[in-house]
Amino acid sequence: MRYMGRYSKSISCVGLFALFLFYFISCTKGESAKNAPIKVLTWASSESSLSKKEPQVTMPPLLETLEKDSFAWAGTVSHHLLSGIIIDEWFKSLSQNRSVETFFIISPSHYGLSTMEYSLADCVWDCGSVSVSTNSRVERDLASFLGVGYDEQVFYHEHGLYTLMPYIAKYFPKAKVCAIAVNGEPPLSQPYAKKLQEALAPYFGNKGIKKNFLLISKDFSHHGDVEKKLY
Repeated sequence: MRYMGRYSKSISCVGLFALFLFYFISCTKGESAKNAPIKVLTWASSESSLSKKEPQVTMPPLLETLEKDSFAWAGTVSHHLLSGIIIDEWFKSLSQNRSVETFFIISPSHYGLSTMEYSLADCVWDCGSVSVSTNSRVERDLASFLGVGYDEQVFYHEHGLYTLMPYIAKYFPKAKVCAIAVNGEPPLSQPYAKKLQEALAPYFGNKGIKKNFLLISKDFSHHGDVEKKLY
């Protein structure tokens, strides 16, 4: 019994040391992975298998443009490359109206890849000769406020975000982004929307709107009938 006791004690010490070592290594790797931005390809990336050019389609004339004496701090834009000509004109017009330090982008989360209500990650979007990076500090703060971790697998395939990045790189080459992919189909609950509004509100006060822009990345009418899709 005495021998077995000493042996067990030795085994316990070795086991505890091994667990500690495993925990230390795991935490170190985890923190490194957490701090390392993930690389996301866009349609403008030379490495991408996606279409590398906007489709050349005839677009109707614009119904309205951004007035010169106005100051835009939020807007909506399609994230389908079919309307690439309009998306380009949209960002060009915005760049003539103001500068932007950080784009806060809200996109639908497609393909059912989200594991949380709000998906966030620290990313670098490859746009060819230039890249667009996440505002890492603000993204961490948003994740903390929303009570979610990073949901990185969403962003490799999220066209609601990667479609728009080459236009940001083109017209706002110094801007960073904070991207949020929202899980679920409408109608969304009011508490769900209110929490997101509360997370973003501090960045859009009197001073915030001068350097930040709220961008709503939207679909065409996926669930509408033929009449709604045509008009």
